[in-house]
Amino acid sequence: MIRFWKIAAVSAILFFSATAMPALPGNHWTVEAAGTVKLNKVPYLTTANLNLRTGPGTKYKVILTIPKGKQVTATEKSGNWYKVSYSYTSKGKKYTKTGWVSGSYLKKASSSGSSGSASGTTKITKTVYQTTANLNMRTGPGTKYKVIFTIPKGKTVSATEKSGSWLKVSYTYTSKGKSYTKTGWVSSSYLKEYNQYINTAGTYYFTTKTANLYSGPNTKSKAASVPKDNGFYSTKKVINSIGQTFYQVSHNGKTLYIYSGDVKKVNPSNFSTTFYSAQNDTYLYQNPGYQTQKLVKISKGTVISSNQSVGSWYKAAFDGKTGFVPTKDFSKYNLKFTETKISGEAYFVNSTTYLYPLPDQKNQSLTTVPGDRIVWPTHKTSNGWFKISYSGKSGYVEGKYLLQTPENAIPYLTLDLRKPANITAQDIRNFFDRKGHSGSQLKQFAQDFVDAGKKYGINASYLVAHAIWETGWGGSNLTSYKNNLYGYGAYDLCPFTCGYYFPNVKEGINFVAYQVKNNYLMANGPNFNGYHLIGMNKKYATDPKWKIGIASLMADMKPYDASYYNNQKPVAANGPKPPDYGRDIPEGKPVPADIVLTYPKPVKAKIINGNVNFRSLPYLAKGTVIESITNGTEVTVVGYNTDVAFDPGRKDAYAYRWYRVIYNGKKGWVNGEYLQFIEPKSVKVQVNIKEGTLIIRNGPGTGHRKIGSLKKDEIVKAVVDNTGNPVKLNGWYHIYLPGTKHTGWISEKYAEISK
Repeated sequence: MIRFWKIAAVSAILFFSATAMPALPGNHWTVEAAGTVKLNKVPYLTTANLNLRTGPGTKYKVILTIPKGKQVTATEKSGNWYKVSYSYTSKGKKYTKTGWVSGSYLKKASSSGSSGSASGTTKITKTVYQTTANLNMRTGPGTKYKVIFTIPKGKTVSATEKSGSWLKVSYTYTSKGKSYTKTGWVSSSYLKEYNQYINTAGTYYFTTKTANLYSGPNTKSKAASVPKDNGFYSTKKVINSIGQTFYQVSHNGKTLYIYSGDVKKVNPSNFSTTFYSAQNDTYLYQNPGYQTQKLVKISKGTVISSNQSVGSWYKAAFDGKTGFVPTKDFSKYNLKFTETKISGEAYFVNSTTYLYPLPDQKNQSLTTVPGDRIVWPTHKTSNGWFKISYSGKSGYVEGKYLLQTPENAIPYLTLDLRKPANITAQDIRNFFDRKGHSGSQLKQFAQDFVDAGKKYGINASYLVAHAIWETGWGGSNLTSYKNNLYGYGAYDLCPFTCGYYFPNVKEGINFVAYQVKNNYLMANGPNFNGYHLIGMNKKYATDPKWKIGIASLMADMKPYDASYYNNQKPVAANGPKPPDYGRDIPEGKPVPADIVLTYPKPVKAKIINGNVNFRSLPYLAKGTVIESITNGTEVTVVGYNTDVAFDPGRKDAYAYRWYRVIYNGKKGWVNGEYLQFIEPKSVKVQVNIKEGTLIIRNGPGTGHRKIGSLKKDEIVKAVVDNTGNPVKLNGWYHIYLPGTKHTGWISEKYAEISK
């Protein structure tokens, strides 16, 4: 009974209090079961990680923990406890939990109206978004607010505040030359975070500490971790949606991203090619760092070459792969040898071998040199190697793979080419198969070679060998695009454009067989110097290797049979004279892409010397004219023909190129005689060599033909692009030959801009 009356007394007090002071939320009661006060959806922010409980007190069960900085909405208050609702997203689904939290860890959030009631807004890190549709910008965070502006699809905006699913953004645009900025609210449903990808010059970056790599340009998805001083090569940077800069890199075969604040830029150091020997077993790495992919193992004693270092790494090529090796694992390799210059001596490669950068097998080979071919060494070394050039590379081969081949050792050199060959079409086809050229397009014309030999009284074995020599077993552009197997009509400065065009290969074989027989192998012929290859080599080709190469192929095709040829008599031509053919590829026929060298940037020029025909192909043939361009008209030059222009009516027939230009939105060709480059500013190049002369070449590289030379400190004018900068391609400057309007190329290594 005593307990009953105490409870009743307390109840009375509670009743009185509730009646006398119904709306004084500032009062605090020591009694736990104090009354609750309704609130009108007031927004608060948590100031710490905060437990959400089933009731207003610490004795109640925890439902979940709300992270610091999150927004909650309060609907009731009991003492210093608030009944709140908290919404969050997990694994793509949205959830809302309701419970009680302590008011000690809440602070009022700023609010603005969205639907007539107070709704909190939150400051966010400035974030860039891109619109995914035409999007209305409004005066407030809701569809009931007035539309200020419609932002087009694909535009970028910057957000600084959030209210529910609405973002307060700024959008800047230009209209009639003026810039405007609008600020308002948009629905986030039509936005995606925007990352700006920017292509950059190739740059090496090294980590300044242990750093993370990410699968995207942000810190949300860690993919790997690398230690300090690990290097990467990047050609692209990304400015992400919140303004952070990341670099796109390759790591263990994956494209990843590293934060710019974790790396420093390291410039490579270039030097003359140097050889190094491995002091222990090591690896060639994909990038300059131990945590990157190992490309191939390098055994102790292996010799590599390098001309560039990046940090403490050498850039090198090994086993067909290019990567980096640690400098600490290598020391300079000095191979002591002397070499003696030789010239004019032909050697036969008796077995497939390798071309090395030094006369030592410890080196990584440059390329394979196939057997059964003739080479012309330039030097012989003291340790028995020979220096040769093969497939555009200069290096050394072991002497045991070369046999000296004096001219008198090849009977085909002095054979009367009017004598018929003891060879069949099947013998020719078997020869292609035996030499590993079963797929050569020449093989299918075996019978045509035999027929032409009989028709025009010329050795068929010679016709086949000559075609192989000129086309590299049938792989030349003249063969593929002009059906020309013999380089007929071509010149050193005009190897493609000036070559004759034939409607089919058979016609090309017949035409050359007739021309060779009548012009070179007849006593009254204009180019007669004997009935053999030695005589033909005086005018058909100036290279002394020509006759040896063809004779060697004839011997390889079928060994010389003296008993056969001693019993043969020269045969007169029986076939009629073939029709005359021109040099131009007919309209509509394919043209090889590599007759065009493209400028890195367009170059401005104007038409001079009168009106000029604008042609669809770089030839003078009728029917290829697109239209006429008036004298003085400005055009845009985007490239030129790697051959010079051909005009048989001029003394300087090979002096002018064809240029690829854009005119009236169309691409075509203009003869260089009618073109003059426009120079926005004067730019000159000065030769920077210690001694000798600097070679001017027909194109940007040592593989192009020599067309002139410059002396030490000589200054020439540079061809410039439409921004006024000198045209440079693959490390070569495009320059004017002194005193002419003709152009050529010189290596950047030996020249410097002189303005």
